[in-house]
Amino acid sequence: MRILLVRPKPPDYTIGLKNIMVCEPLELEYLASAVEDHEVEIFDMILENHLHEKIKSFNPDILGTSSYITGINIVKEICKIAKEINHKIHTVVGGVHATLVPEDFEDENIDTIIKGEGIWNFSELVDEIQKGKDCFNSFKQTGDDYFRTDVDRLPFPKRSLTKKYHQKYYYLFHQPVTIIKTSFGCPYSCNFCYCWKLTNGKVYSRSTESVISELSQIENKEVYIVDDTFFVSKKHNGYP
Repeated sequence: MRILLVRPKPPDYTIGLKNIMVCEPLELEYLASAVEDHEVEIFDMILENHLHEKIKSFNPDILGTSSYITGINIVKEICKIAKEINHKIHTVVGGVHATLVPEDFEDENIDTIIKGEGIWNFSELVDEIQKGKDCFNSFKQTGDDYFRTDVDRLPFPKRSLTKKYHQKYYYLFHQPVTIIKTSFGCPYSCNFCYCWKLTNGKVYSRSTESVISELSQIENKEVYIVDDTFFVSKKHNGYP
């Protein structure tokens, strides 16, 4: 199956971090690794325009995208564009806001909303669609635990799909830069933050061996660690 994963461009009216950093869409690279047996492409709307032309030329069976709260309307517009070009394209939305407030994405142009950990849920959804199952107006959801497997068994992000953008990704004066995630979640429950809600207050840390293995495959000298709470565990960070 042909799968197009789209990273939305942040709305112009938001501040965010877009003026000091544009990093790779790590969440989409993870999804791509989970469905690498299919024909997958990543389209980064922060760096590239003409989504209409991309959808028409690639002709995907599935279009997947995600966003934070500020990108709800943009995600809906992306899915609307896909449906207008070909109503048979199965549109999928996941990510932070889809997990916390999935009802915000209930829309006639969105076929499936994925809650929680998206890597295996998305892989299972693709398998179901390929088998011809009716997956319209549906939810895919994890159980109480965010990850259903050891995080060391997660596939490495498929960075080859964003290679054409690599020289444009930067963080402050670091360019090009690659990002890596060595743990997921936060054990605290700050009322202004969503991070701990995503994993029910649990932290899932990768082993040192897994992180080193991924680092050895990264070509850039500049690497930015994007953990929610990198220093929360002394053991995880190499201290006795």
